[in-house]
Amino acid sequence: MSVRKLLVAGITSVLLGCGLELTGLSIEFGYKLLGILFTALALTVLFGGWRGSRMGHSTSARLGTSFCILLLAMAWGMPLLDTSPRKHFYLLAHETTPGESIDIVQAQFRGYRSWSSAPGHITFSTTPALEINDVVVILYDPDSKRVIRTEFSPD
Repeated sequence: MSVRKLLVAGITSVLLGCGLELTGLSIEFGYKLLGILFTALALTVLFGGWRGSRMGHSTSARLGTSFCILLLAMAWGMPLLDTSPRKHFYLLAHETTPGESIDIVQAQFRGYRSWSSAPGHITFSTTPALEINDVVVILYDPDSKRVIRTEFSPD
């Protein structure tokens, strides 16, 4: 693969990943799917760099390796970064674990709208200012006040 093609493929992939993360679309697609996609892109770029180096372009190998490392870091590091208010809500929803006290969970979600709290479940949604309506339903045992499971639903 030529140096120009590697640069275009690598930069396009990085911009695509950043755009998906900053617009919140990465939550919609799912981080596992994006992780697999970006891993495949990383390996493709690495293979292209290796092929280019076999044809006498030493820069291709360095570019392919650099973009491969960057894409792998994006693929498996993006889910951990708190990059927006929507992502913060997503992280809170996925950090809530079974067995956790419902009082602690309610304290963590204090800044979010709670529009349903019947015995055994409580629902939180993102703020109207975000112009999206992601929802998390937390099911808990009313007697022990411990979380059973959470269900996250993106807008």
